Formats: sequence, C-alpha cells, structure tokens
Amino acid sequence: SDNLSNLNEFSHGTNPNNSDTDEDSLSDGYEVNILNTNPLNSDTDSDGISDSWEVEHNLNPLLESDATSDEDNDGLNALQEFEIQSNSNKFGRIYRENKSNGS
Repeated sequence: SDNLSNLNEFSHGTNPNNSDTDEDSLSDGYEVNILNTNPLNSDTDSDGISDSWEVEHNLNPLLESDATSDEDNDGLNALQEFEIQSNSNKFGRIYRENKSNGS
C-alpha cells in the first residue's frame, strides 16, 4: 500500500495497483503526502537526478539548482556524482584523480 486513497490515486493520476507509479523507489504516498514531488515523474525538478537519489543524499527533489552543488567539496557537483553513482563522499575525489591519471 502507498497510503493513497483511490480518490487520491485518481486525482494524481497514479496507478492504484502500483505503489510506485514512476518507479523511483519512493512510494506514491510518500511523494504526494511528504515530499510534494510528482509521483508520475522520477525527476520532479528536471535536474537530471532522480528524486530518490536526491532524497537519499540530502538534496531537494524540488530544487533544480542543487544539481550544481558540491556539498562534500570534492570538485564534483551533485549531478556528476549521480552520473557516476558516487556516494557524495571522498569517492568523487578519488574517481576524478583516477580519471586525470588515465585510470
């Protein structure tokens, strides 16, 4: 169950038989009732980063500009870290150093 009534499912256009209509690992109910994200779009703010990754890494799935943030100061912004599936920690720096060394 995604904690949405059939009326809420209908009004949001979600699938009552699928608790995660956009398949982003966030239930429709969590997106509608808690995050205010779009349960039909896995990237609500259209910044290239999935809502679930933003939530997992303490970014805002409603704020497109956080894709350019570098919270861990490793020289990679959030979008780059998402693209390489970094953990927003020093791995990004190691990845960048390996790339510059030709690894």
